[in-house]
Amino acid sequence: MGTVELRLALLGLVIYTFLILWLGRWSARWEARRIRPDMERAPLGFLRLFPDGRYAEANPAARQLLRLPSASGRLPDTGWRLLLEEDTRAA
Repeated sequence: MGTVELRLALLGLVIYTFLILWLGRWSARWEARRIRPDMERAPLGFLRLFPDGRYAEANPAARQLLRLPSASGRLPDTGWRLLLEEDTRAA
């Protein structure tokens, strides 16, 4: 009888953990969808940078300021990119 109770407790713990993880992911996605329109209208440039020279989610201000052809892709070979890489290495 103790084994059955332990199994049920473990099953409940697994289900609880799954629900917490699912709610966390759902919350993060909802928050991103809520913020995205504000970022698109922002007068400041926002984008995500990756160590391998790629960028993503560049808003219109960032694309205009940095002369980026699209919202995601590879950073162009320009003088500011070299400065960015230098700053990244120093950080």
